[in-house]
Parts: sequence; C-alpha cells; structure tokens
Amino acid sequence: MNHSFLSHVISRGPSNDIAINGTIRERLMLQLVSAMCEGFFFGLYTALFAFSTFFTLRKGLSNRTRNSMLAISVVMYAISAIHWSLNFAIAIRSLRIGKFASTLLEALAAGYLTTINLILNDGIVLWRAWILWDRRVVLFILPFLFLVCTLVFTIVDVVFVTDGFITHSMRHVNTGSAFGVAVWCLTLGTNLWATSFMFIRAWQHRRFLRSVFDKENAKSKAEKTLAFLVESGAIYICIWVAFITMSACGSASVILLGNILIQLVGIYPTAIVVVITMRLSAADILSCPGGESHPYSTPIVFMPRSPTSQISEAGSNDSDTEDGRKMTTRQDL
Repeated sequence: MNHSFLSHVISRGPSNDIAINGTIRERLMLQLVSAMCEGFFFGLYTALFAFSTFFTLRKGLSNRTRNSMLAISVVMYAISAIHWSLNFAIAIRSLRIGKFASTLLEALAAGYLTTINLILNDGIVLWRAWILWDRRVVLFILPFLFLVCTLVFTIVDVVFVTDGFITHSMRHVNTGSAFGVAVWCLTLGTNLWATSFMFIRAWQHRRFLRSVFDKENAKSKAEKTLAFLVESGAIYICIWVAFITMSACGSASVILLGNILIQLVGIYPTAIVVVITMRLSAADILSCPGGESHPYSTPIVFMPRSPTSQISEAGSNDSDTEDGRKMTTRQDL
C-alpha cells in the first residue's frame, strides 16, 4: 500500500548504502512520525476490538454469522498489529543507521499484507448493503466484480514489485504501482456503491416512517443507526479520495495518511459492530419508534411494496416477510 516507501527500498536494493542528506533524513523522520501516528490509531483500534470481541463472546458463539464476523475481526486486527509493529521497527532501524533498511519480505509485508484487510473490509461493507437490500444479487454484481478485480490486481502488483525488487528494475515497480493505484480506485468504487445504496435505504426508511407515524414519534434508533452507517461510509470514502489525490500529486505526506488509513480499514467495520451492539441496533429497524410502550409496537419493514402489505415480525436470520422484503437482526449486521 505504501508504494513511496517501497520505491525507495527497491530502487536502492536492500544491501546498498544510502548517504544521509536532507531529503533522505526528512523521509526517514516522516516514516517514523507516520508509524507513531499509526500507533495512536492502532491503540484506538485495540480498544474497539476489545469491546467488539467482548460483546460478541457475551452473546455466545451459537450463531454462524456472529462466528464468521468474529473470525474476520480477529484476522483483521492481527494483520493491523503486524503491520504497525513491522512499520515501527523498520522506521526505527532506518533512522538509526541512516538508510532505508528493509528486507524483501519486510517490504512486501509492510506494503501488501494489509490488502487482505482491504478486501475483507470491502466484503463486509458490500454484505451489509446486500442484507439491507433484501439480498438482491443483481444490485451488487458490479461491486462484486470490483472486489474480484481488487484481489487479481493486488496479486499482479505484488508479482511486478517483487520482480522489481530482485532485479532493481524501476520499470517493473512502476508497472506494479499502476496496478496498486487501480486497487485503490476499485476499493473506492466498491465503498461508494455500497454507501450509496445504504443512503437510499435510509431515505426509504425515513420516508416510510413519516408516512405511517407523526414526525415526533417517527424518530427511531434505527434511523440513527442507518445514518451512522451512511455517515461513517461517507467519511471513509472522503479519506480514500484524499489519499488517492495526495498519491497522484506525489505528496510525501501520503506516507502518513497511508499508514493511518491502514488502521482505519480495520477500525471502520469494528466501530460499526460496537455501535450496533450498544443498543443503536439494526434490530431497531424492525421495531416501531418507542419500543414496547408505543401503541404500534409491531416490528416493521422498509417501504412495503403495496399499501396492503402487512407489518411483519422478524424471526430468525432466515425468515422472510410476507411481501418478500427480508430484513436483518442485530447479528446480521
């Protein structure tokens, strides 16, 4: 992911000395500062991961969806921890000896290991949007292709960069970097697609509530949860836009933002799990505002297709509503 750092390592080779000058010293200091900033966000990620794991284990491991999410969460956290530890160690070592000091394995791990998190995060975001849209496959064929292309382009990127490292060929490095930029654009497109459909769903839910209940009573926790999903997705997209723009402009600060973004890739889905679990739950989407105290406390669905559609109660993860609009319980999101 950090092609700027990899370019320095690959162009010089892992064993060649680099004389200390102003530019190199500034780059090394920037690498250290970015590792320290990444450490701050890793600490935040650690707290969120602890909360998320605690809440998940407290509910029990009898649900297959919950087990899958826990496994993915552990993998993403482990990768983020490895990246931060490795990045910090490389930065300290490089600054101490006055050159970019990294082996081939370290450079590839620091640059590409977190792409696994990127793909997992994109998959989670798409899955949530797919659930909210009643599992309509046709709506998510294009972003699914984006996800597949992200994986393929990452493999091609690693192959070219590895060959460039071994042969000291900057042409291969640049080719790999082009595929790397394509991966960034694909993940941006995936999140933009999923967040847009979440926004549409939130708008439909809001309009339905306004049509059934008065304005005062139609303010539900479900609406707040949907708003959080959309807003957090929008912020994540804006950060990606800034990162890609800075990379295109050749800004050295892209190293700083890139390392922070690596942690945000894990923080984004984990924060959503924590917020949903702490009572701002997607299960409230199925309930009328006011809960059991409300006179119309029967669970509801999004935008029934006809006025005669019944207000349906959600059962398990596999139950469907009468009008075919299946919603999800808290463990689904």
